Amino acid sequence: MLTPEQRTEFEERGLIRLRGAVDAAAVGRLCERIWKLVGEREGLGATMRGSGVRIAAKTVKPLKRDGEFDLIYCPAVRVVADQLLGVDRWFKMPISMSLLMTMPGAGPWALSHKSWHLDYPCPGGVRVLPGLQPFLFLDRVEPHGGGTLAVLGSHRLVAKIQQENGPDFSGRSAEMRKLLQGRVPWLRALWSLRPGEDREARFMCEGETFDGVPLQVAEMTGEPGDVVLAHPWLFHALAPNCGERARMVLTDRLQVYSHPNSIYHRVLEERERKKRSGSDG
Repeated sequence: MLTPEQRTEFEERGLIRLRGAVDAAAVGRLCERIWKLVGEREGLGATMRGSGVRIAAKTVKPLKRDGEFDLIYCPAVRVVADQLLGVDRWFKMPISMSLLMTMPGAGPWALSHKSWHLDYPCPGGVRVLPGLQPFLFLDRVEPHGGGTLAVLGSHRLVAKIQQENGPDFSGRSAEMRKLLQGRVPWLRALWSLRPGEDREARFMCEGETFDGVPLQVAEMTGEPGDVVLAHPWLFHALAPNCGERARMVLTDRLQVYSHPNSIYHRVLEERERKKRSGSDG
């Protein structure tokens, strides 16, 4: 169960950490099975460096098919999902679970200005939290070790734009990014590249407050068994792995819109109905 402080942190920053949520021994056994498959199918080992290669999803598909990745749905994650999304109001989105595995590559590490995006849409008619994204650390992920980058606080700016628009607003990632670029100079600078700028200092150390919302880029780092829970409207991006070990993180997307009483579900149903009506006409 989230403490009041954790609930506030999630609402204001968009991320919370559940330390040691999953048994370390179970995580270790899953890592062994992953490395066995990666070695057999791609010829890569835990000590391989300099490649920066991302492991293909099909490589570990047998583990996902056999339910090995369900480790992410530990009791702590389920309790928090019930607390934030509602009991019996969320489900695991089919085919969304994935292993984020990146081998160490050559440096230097640099804060990306590309690929910043949302995984969830934010339609204008939605007034409920539409989901939750857990990240389970299977091995230690240290700074500059490939951890997902997130703009803390960005979900609050997304919500403001979403609420300003009517029910026909699609809230797709590209559309929302374009609107935020036009409104928030700090994000416009993050999502562009200017030679000579110390991006890590400006965006990850200093941050900035816009419209009363503190903004700062953070890396998702952690220890084996830790779980980070992310707000679905938090802008995030890939990061290079310049560390000493492979980045190994499980992630999935929880959704609430499939529940028959969910506002989110009705919004998407109405959008689909309009699409069908348009195509029929």
